[in-house]
Amino acid sequence: MNDAPTLIYLHGVGLWPGLFDRLDVGPAVLAPARSGYAGTPAVADLAAQVDVLADLVASAAPAVLVGVSGGATLALACGVAGMDGLVGAVSHEPLVGRLEPEIDDRVRAAADLLAVQPTDEAAISFLRGLYGAESWDAMPDEAHRWAVDHADVVCREVRHFSDYQPSADALCDLRVPHLTTVGESSSAARHRIAALLGSSGAQVAVIENCGHHVLVDRPDSFARLIRSFVSELT
Repeated sequence: MNDAPTLIYLHGVGLWPGLFDRLDVGPAVLAPARSGYAGTPAVADLAAQVDVLADLVASAAPAVLVGVSGGATLALACGVAGMDGLVGAVSHEPLVGRLEPEIDDRVRAAADLLAVQPTDEAAISFLRGLYGAESWDAMPDEAHRWAVDHADVVCREVRHFSDYQPSADALCDLRVPHLTTVGESSSAARHRIAALLGSSGAQVAVIENCGHHVLVDRPDSFARLIRSFVSELT
């Protein structure tokens, strides 16, 4: 491939896209708000989010999806689905459904709670637990305002991610090169997911002094890994 790919950033649930500005990976980057955020149309499920991204990827091809948290799950799902113009995927700590039951149970429980208690307070409590309280609190004020402004989206879309249930065979049949990263200080379950994806053919990198919230904890290290991965594609 001769043309440098366009990087398309996929933010996590309730995560301000402006945090991707911390990644120094070059000029060819799109960082759109995902479906349902910032006035974009909401969709019914994760499959519909993948369909929306297929159109974006086709328009920006060749493209690499770079996702964090829920965005990482979307990058993985797009790689599994395959789509015209997609040449690579980078995922920081995606979900893999029942293939990692400890996290799957937590996400399902959170989706159930947010469905019956769809409040700003419940949404922010979920996000602080997901990204880590210390890292979440370290975000700039604009990121916190974004989360509150989109609390209703958070309460709805956690169900999208709890319903994502890829098979082990599907993970082995990824259509594009895949780099997955995991924070050194993240849970054992997160490391098991990284190992599973590695056994399915992904490149795996552990980011030192980092947890789930890589855009706060170690954006510099994440950017270096992205640059190296993309350089192998060109």
